[in-house]
Amino acid sequence: MVSANLLGANLKGAFLVDADLSYANLFSANLQNAFLDEARLENANLNDANLKGATLEDAKLEGASLQRTSLEGANLMGASITRDQVVAALTDADTAFPWSTASSDTRDAPGPFIVSASFPPRRRAEADVKETAEASSEVPGESRHKPKS
Repeated sequence: MVSANLLGANLKGAFLVDADLSYANLFSANLQNAFLDEARLENANLNDANLKGATLEDAKLEGASLQRTSLEGANLMGASITRDQVVAALTDADTAFPWSTASSDTRDAPGPFIVSASFPPRRRAEADVKETAEASSEVPGESRHKPKS
């Protein structure tokens, strides 16, 4: 299915484990609760796609376009996706939803990520910038978190 044109396809709950969807056009496709473990989605167009609750463990997403993609509840554990791709998907969303990523929190390393409830996207992106600035001004060995009195 390399370069497949699946524009607007309803693939809700589809079992696409280990599928090769490289360069596929999945614009506005419904992949809610789909199983895409180990799927190859390199350079795929997933703009405006619905991946809510989808499982993408160990999926290959290098170069995939994820603008306005719904990732709420998606499991991206071990997926080769950058944090920037996740942030772009969430901050470009037409309707913001609360989210966060549970991960080792490396900025551009492959997964694990599970998208879940927390900050609205723009607030989270602002918090990341602030957190990065604070971390760069920290003295090694000192915690930036103060114990409560």
